[in-house]
Amino acid sequence: MGYSLGMMEPGCQGCRERDARIAYLEQVVAELLERDRRREAEYCELESKYQVLQAQYRQLEQKYRDLETRLGVNASNSSLPPSANPPGAPPPVVKKPTGRQPGGQPGHPPHLRQRLPAERLTQPIHHYYPSRRVKAVSTPCRARRAWTWPSRVGTRSSSCRNDWWT
Repeated sequence: MGYSLGMMEPGCQGCRERDARIAYLEQVVAELLERDRRREAEYCELESKYQVLQAQYRQLEQKYRDLETRLGVNASNSSLPPSANPPGAPPPVVKKPTGRQPGGQPGHPPHLRQRLPAERLTQPIHHYYPSRRVKAVSTPCRARRAWTWPSRVGTRSSSCRNDWWT
């Protein structure tokens, strides 16, 4: 019986040392658990900050790629005119003249559309073209121009030089 009956303290020196060591270890465990709880909260906070920073990084990376693409645009790789080229852009390519005229070259066989045979036609199609002598008439609706059709379709006026629609 190592304990005294009044206070329930151990009576021997070894038991007191053991109980003191247990109390000390319980205090150390409580401090470690508190430190672990604080570090877990700090970890959660850092994890949320990391997620936010990662999303911002992705946005900035996309913006950087877009700006790099726009920076590399010049007249040779886009529809920009040569006058819009930045100072460091390569000069436009100047081709040496070949001596040929633009368009179809002499001796080249023509590529013409074939006319349909009369058996395949079911109904004639009339195409109407406005006369060049008709003036535009303004309408009250936002000054749109309305064209008037010629009175006799299929006739040529003296000022018309095209004879493809007679």
